Amino acid sequence: LNTLDRAWESAGPAGVEPGMAKSDKASVNNEMVSAARQVTTSEMKELNERQRAEHAQKMYEHTRNSLRQVEER
Repeated sequence: LNTLDRAWESAGPAGVEPGMAKSDKASVNNEMVSAARQVTTSEMKELNERQRAEHAQKMYEHTRNSLRQVEER
């Protein structure tokens, strides 16, 4: 999120303006693309962590239930 904020601030309030030099436009575009990639990467990592946590919880429940069944025998 900080990366996106920095890219937004460096782009200025209007972002890419018609009177900007091509190099400035390219720089702003590159910063925005970089920020978007970093946000996407962070979201994918968060999703992966959530899925792993859910899987670990399911395995814990399965193991607990199996142990309970063994104790009942």
